[in-house]
Amino acid sequence: MDEWAQLVGQAIERCRKLEAQVRKERKVWETIQKHLIDAERRPFAVLSLIEQLRNLQSPNVQELSELERALKDKAHEQINHYRDLLAQALKDDGCTVEGHFPEYQVNKIIRVQLDEQRYQAKIGTRFHTETVRDDISVVTVAEAVRKEVKRLFGRPFNAKEFLQTLWQAYLLALTIEGKPQRAGEYVRIWSVHKFMVMLKQKDAAFTDPMGKKFEPYPPDEFAVDIGKLLAEGIEQTTQGYYLHLTPVRNPKEALFIVNWATGVGQNYGLLSFRQER
Repeated sequence: MDEWAQLVGQAIERCRKLEAQVRKERKVWETIQKHLIDAERRPFAVLSLIEQLRNLQSPNVQELSELERALKDKAHEQINHYRDLLAQALKDDGCTVEGHFPEYQVNKIIRVQLDEQRYQAKIGTRFHTETVRDDISVVTVAEAVRKEVKRLFGRPFNAKEFLQTLWQAYLLALTIEGKPQRAGEYVRIWSVHKFMVMLKQKDAAFTDPMGKKFEPYPPDEFAVDIGKLLAEGIEQTTQGYYLHLTPVRNPKEALFIVNWATGVGQNYGLLSFRQER
């Protein structure tokens, strides 16, 4: 009887595996069904799902061969005109798009890296990147870019208040770099950023042991704000000091800052305030 019980147990295990396989396959088919209504605009989403069916060794995947051919044509059309299509999709958001497939720059600082083989896109800066998986269709990537644009450019900004906070952070950076009260000396821009983060915090942030009230201020947002300051042309503090930025060669020691009025950017690594322009 033990031998028969073992055979029955093996048969039950095979059924369980088949059931799990069928559930996975059905889930993919149901997802394809939902995506069909928008397949022409998002061809890569359906193509990646068809690829999943192949990996599951679905016996029914051949039924989609005609649809797959049509979607591949749509996908190739997008690839061949990707920059223009992405620029068109982001036009109403006031974005500029530069570069060539598979890498583009939006608004000079947001990098869009496409992986056609994996149907993936990485979108962001060197300090913050989001990954879009299983779909590199233009409309999908444009949606992700908008989120990054909102994070970087959609924050409230007051140029005069920002300049005064920058001045305070500069004075603190002078002290930490061994140059206390020596206004006019250069300090590393990273030192200034460190104190800008601290100065942005409300009092509650310093008494919250869980850190939930801490307000992040990543370097790319700091760089965008300096670019906004330059664009508005407000460079003199109430103490009569003017902001000076100095470029450096090593990008790791710098922040890429764009003057949003001129569209010109440089890697700035040093910052100072002087009494003359």
